[in-house]
Amino acid sequence: MPVPLAPCCWRRPVSESTATDTATPDRTVAGSGRRTLWGLIDQCLSSGSNFTAALLVVRSSSLEHVGAWSLAYASYLFSVGGFRAFAGRTYAIRFATADPERQRAGQSAVCGLALIAGLGVTACCAAASFVLPEPLRTTTLVLGVLCPALLLQDAWRFTLVARGRATQAALLDAIWITVEIPAFLLVFASGQRTAAWLFGAWSIGGAISGVAGVALTGVLPSCRNALRFARTHGDVSWPLLGEQILSQGANQLGVLALGALLPLGAIGQLRAGQLLLSPINLAQQATPLVALPEARRRRGATRAFTGYVTGIAASLGAVTLAVTIGWAAMPDRLGGAILHDGWHPASSLLPPLAIRNVGGGLLIAAAVGFQALERAGSSLRFGAARGAISLAGVLAGATAFGLNGAVWAMALADTTVGLVAFASFRRLTARGTSS
Repeated sequence: MPVPLAPCCWRRPVSESTATDTATPDRTVAGSGRRTLWGLIDQCLSSGSNFTAALLVVRSSSLEHVGAWSLAYASYLFSVGGFRAFAGRTYAIRFATADPERQRAGQSAVCGLALIAGLGVTACCAAASFVLPEPLRTTTLVLGVLCPALLLQDAWRFTLVARGRATQAALLDAIWITVEIPAFLLVFASGQRTAAWLFGAWSIGGAISGVAGVALTGVLPSCRNALRFARTHGDVSWPLLGEQILSQGANQLGVLALGALLPLGAIGQLRAGQLLLSPINLAQQATPLVALPEARRRRGATRAFTGYVTGIAASLGAVTLAVTIGWAAMPDRLGGAILHDGWHPASSLLPPLAIRNVGGGLLIAAAVGFQALERAGSSLRFGAARGAISLAGVLAGATAFGLNGAVWAMALADTTVGLVAFASFRRLTARGTSS
């Protein structure tokens, strides 16, 4: 049964000696390693589900339907990214080291926020369906119907990993995959290989997994306490949401803008190129989920904390280098067997996409450091800079040089801001400001 929300569960922490640090988590290297490993397994399952769906869409649909699927997926990413920033990361910052009662109370509120946000997305999708063309219209309606449950599933994942229970988060993602596979088989058997049917086959597993989270945790989402959560932790939530909207949100808006400026086939080409670098995206998506709670546990020791954040940047850079070299060395015959007609258009985008991911890794590492220190304002400033430069570059690049110009503009924006942000974080910790 859900734990009642006692008043103390909502008192904002004012120092490291207050209630947020009353728990005694396993702070040993082995304990941290286990949490990190299961967090990565969870992200592998989640990203594996997304990768499989995208690959099936690219291989089985026309570029027009791939473009429609990609735009609906971009809308989902925009929604889930905003929710993670406002509620998920706030939970990791304020509750990762809290006592179990406060953690369960916060979890109930975060899941309530997921339902509220999901219903908002449903309303937006319904309104947009009146003006969107097919096949994007139907695909957007599918997203609107299932979005509340999809955001709920992500809320369970983020809060469970923050609590050190990544094994349960991985189980929920395993449920998603277990439902997704037969759903895709049914779609293929029926011959309905359209963007809407394929998007539905992917998302129905997530929706069922979100509902299963209630049974797994014994915690009921609370919309009433969600509003209290937002008020109590707004000093962290709102800057993080602002950063998400201005940074990652600008990226997704850039994709939507490309859909207005370029043919759907160009969006399909971009999606195919991003698909090649999915292992990099997996590592980057796993980083805030896994690293932010761990960074919070290290923030009292400046040297260990700085080394941990630097290791994040180095690890993400190494993953980018390895994946890019692997695809660049891929024979055309094998690449064509994987992506069919999408191989040559996708491989032509590898250089700018790889450079963009290097800069993105630096920015992610710096953001984890800033947020672990509760310096959300610094994270917001760099997110705003990245968003403004990236969106302006995408619009200008696409207008002047088409898809290639837009992708190179995104690479330049992410690399520039990433370098400046990481240098700023290192200067901050060098001054001994770790509280």
